[in-house]
Amino acid sequence: MRELKGTFKKIVKRILRKAGYCIRSIDSTDGVAFFESLIETFLRKNKDMFIIQIGANDGKTNDPVYEFVTNNPKHVSGILIEPVKDYFEELKRNYKKYSNFVLLNAAIHNSRKEMTIYRADPVKIEQYGLPEWTKGMASFNKDHHKLSGTPDDVFIKEKVPCISLNDLLKKHQVAKIDLLLIDTEGHDSEIILNLDFQVIKPKIIHFEHSLSKGIMSKDEFSTVTEVLHKNGYELWMDKYNVTAYQLNVIIEL
Repeated sequence: MRELKGTFKKIVKRILRKAGYCIRSIDSTDGVAFFESLIETFLRKNKDMFIIQIGANDGKTNDPVYEFVTNNPKHVSGILIEPVKDYFEELKRNYKKYSNFVLLNAAIHNSRKEMTIYRADPVKIEQYGLPEWTKGMASFNKDHHKLSGTPDDVFIKEKVPCISLNDLLKKHQVAKIDLLLIDTEGHDSEIILNLDFQVIKPKIIHFEHSLSKGIMSKDEFSTVTEVLHKNGYELWMDKYNVTAYQLNVIIEL
């Protein structure tokens, strides 16, 4: 097993080196600290931040920006998108004090107007005593839960409305994105690859790779990092997530 892990690490490093990156070995805590420091630095420099969060869940549970928003309510605004209906209702309750945010009950999909999503049944989560993060496993992939060994009968189907990211930006007349957060349990790469960086270029993109769990494949990861590299992003990678950022977020160019 140790030999297999060593081989996997070498493959990931080779992919990144080919794309022009050097990867440092850090733990998830370091990754969280880097991301939090980055968005705080951005806000200090720019005085305001516009966020789009795709897969916002309830807006609070294991959320990377909830505390940041609550600490800076007058300076942070954006659009939060969550397809699962009952999670969306919780999102509305958790963000009822923050009028700077538009909340949308939908999924992001490039071509479909409706999709089936596979989400955990809250009754079964309680019945099985499953961890809190099970709630965040809603996915278009009906077999996604198998990556974590979660029992099949925990998951139920739900039809959700969809909108493309481009249509969303047009509808809400979004001219800039300072922070794009993506957590769609396997759909992150498709969203990033459908971004038109000539039209709009987020300053920071935070997304999940979870290569060790197979949520994003090595080929998908290689393609995504190559596209981000070509568009001038630096990457900070931890065990589960990547933060891609334009260098001028940190220094003046």
